[in-house]
Amino acid sequence: MPSCQPQILYQEHRICIAQCEHCHRISIYYANLLAGFSPQDFENFCHNVQHTEFDEHSALFPEGEKNIVLQTCHHDIQFTFTRHEYEQLQHALAEAQVLLQVQQVLAQKPSE
Repeated sequence: MPSCQPQILYQEHRICIAQCEHCHRISIYYANLLAGFSPQDFENFCHNVQHTEFDEHSALFPEGEKNIVLQTCHHDIQFTFTRHEYEQLQHALAEAQVLLQVQQVLAQKPSE
């Protein structure tokens, strides 16, 4: 079995999103956390992030700043983001989704 060969879909600030060329799992590397997703779980996570309003779902954290807590497809793993970090994540996920869509189109064989 070949080892994972990540192809970077997005990398900026403290966020890196990559997809393995062999198993097609997608990883989100943020600060010092790494979470892996199947392509379908990644799509679900992106959808949830894009449709979750920060102001409606944030709470004041001990350091005095509002944060939003996002569930992942892993029951015991959640992400927490400040407003600025959340906006960066939303942008990163949107960019990664566009690149994945382009790759799908390019991978399709034209009808003869």
